[in-house]
Amino acid sequence: MKNMKKKMIPIITVICLVIAIAAGMLIWRYYDKHYVYTKERADLTEYFSLADENDIAVIEDDVQREGDVLLKDDRVYVSYDLVHELNDRFYLDRKEGLLIYCTDNSLVSFDINDTENKYFINHQPVETEYPILLNEGDEIFLELEFIDPWLMQDVMFYRDPGRLVIISTFEPEEVVHSLKNTAIRIKGGIKSPILKDVEEGDTLSLLEEGENWEKVSDNTGFVGYVEKGSLSEVTEEQIAAEKPEEIYTHLSLGAPVSMLWHQTTNTDENDEIGSLLNSVHGVNVMSPTWFYMNDNEGGLADLSSTSYIQTCHDRGLSVWPLVSNLENSEVDDNYVLSHTSLRRQLEENIIQKYTAVGADGINLDFEQIEPEYGEDYVQFVRELSLMCAENGLILSVDTYVPQSYSKYYNRDEQDNYADYVVIMGYDEHYVGSDEGSVASLPFVSNGVKDTIAEGVEPSRIVLGMPFYTRLWIETPKAEAGSDLEQASDDYVDYDLKSEAISMPTQNATVAAHNAVVTWIEELGQNFAVYIEDGITYKIWMEDLSSLEKKLGVVKDNAIAGCAFWKAKLEVPEVWDLIAEVVDSL
Repeated sequence: MKNMKKKMIPIITVICLVIAIAAGMLIWRYYDKHYVYTKERADLTEYFSLADENDIAVIEDDVQREGDVLLKDDRVYVSYDLVHELNDRFYLDRKEGLLIYCTDNSLVSFDINDTENKYFINHQPVETEYPILLNEGDEIFLELEFIDPWLMQDVMFYRDPGRLVIISTFEPEEVVHSLKNTAIRIKGGIKSPILKDVEEGDTLSLLEEGENWEKVSDNTGFVGYVEKGSLSEVTEEQIAAEKPEEIYTHLSLGAPVSMLWHQTTNTDENDEIGSLLNSVHGVNVMSPTWFYMNDNEGGLADLSSTSYIQTCHDRGLSVWPLVSNLENSEVDDNYVLSHTSLRRQLEENIIQKYTAVGADGINLDFEQIEPEYGEDYVQFVRELSLMCAENGLILSVDTYVPQSYSKYYNRDEQDNYADYVVIMGYDEHYVGSDEGSVASLPFVSNGVKDTIAEGVEPSRIVLGMPFYTRLWIETPKAEAGSDLEQASDDYVDYDLKSEAISMPTQNATVAAHNAVVTWIEELGQNFAVYIEDGITYKIWMEDLSSLEKKLGVVKDNAIAGCAFWKAKLEVPEVWDLIAEVVDSL
């Protein structure tokens, strides 16, 4: 029996040892799982989805995005497409091989096919020690250090791996500070691979709070998780320093603007300026419609008169002649504006003619630009404004009341360069539209407010108002139409047409036909209607009452002034009202 016990002792010892080892392993596994932090490092090429070590990631506001970046001779070059997204003031004319950037006071340009290290400021060459622009096949790249002052974002390049980090938000944000040396991991957990080491005192942006792990960004492209116990309490700080904005200088009339458009279709009409001014008061700017695009080479038709300007100057009025793209239907304005050499010829012709005649400013009235040529038009405004400033000419630009379909006119950018932005507060309803007001009070008021909301400075907004309205004519259809037509939502039992009429014609029409006139408070105007021979006539009236409401919009929004389309469509009484309001601005 004793021998048996002696034989069992080694076995029991082995069993106990095995149990102890197994228990130890289980304890170690538990300890390792719950308390040992992995030192495994993440594959950063995989993390940033890089094709190879030469590939470069682009991260904007902690989100990886598309964008091409390349390194050449240890310099960082960013693709034009990405640069243009960051600042759409960069303008590329592929037709003529030019890249252009307008600063607040100069025009910087690059020949994209030029292999020399140079660029141009106001068409004068400037040599550089390295290429600022690379033409790589179909892609154009710009050197980051050179263009950085023109980017409103904080843009930095980091290595290992290569990544371009863009920060475009400069508001204070929630941040935490590291209380000790730790690490950002791919996921929340001690076994998740390490993305980046974090040192004590480092600042991290807090993206998402968790129970034990916080989702953070180190603002160099890494987004991951840090253990909550390693981080301080949440505070608010501004991570990136906002860049100073360009300061745009603007010429000013020096008084509230009260501009009267004077349509002149031939030079003989210039002779009426003296008698016209005898019947007008409360106006300090005249805008005769003298110039318009007349060919596809940047040429202008010219109806100008130096004696007209002298007459206005003698009476203390400035003259901002209008230049238009609407008069000659054979001109392809989109073609001219999208070719830099033709656009420059147009700009030079404008400046030459305006300075030669002694004008004080320019009223630019380019309408119906097609959306795909919106950038070309805005570039035209930029370039023309620089030339106007150089020649002491005030530049006012006529623009539509903001609508979603006209955002490509970029009124905010127009405001940066133009001295005045003139809202055309009319044609709410027009030939071919449904019937209604030419310029109801909500249309006008919202137009001003929406223009301000788009970024236009109120002190540079001029509100254009109509001296005309429309007579709407509803003629019953000869046949009632099919049952299907009558069942459709847009079916009407009359044919609709309209004609523009002046204030005197409107008043005479209302009086002659004993029209019923009703004030519509929400529209801010009188509405007249009468029926004759079964035909219904409607007029949303433009009169002293409606004009007073619109002038109230000018005062209420503290904008730069008002303009009126056009001379000889008004009733004489408007001038007392206009003079009174302008004097109070």
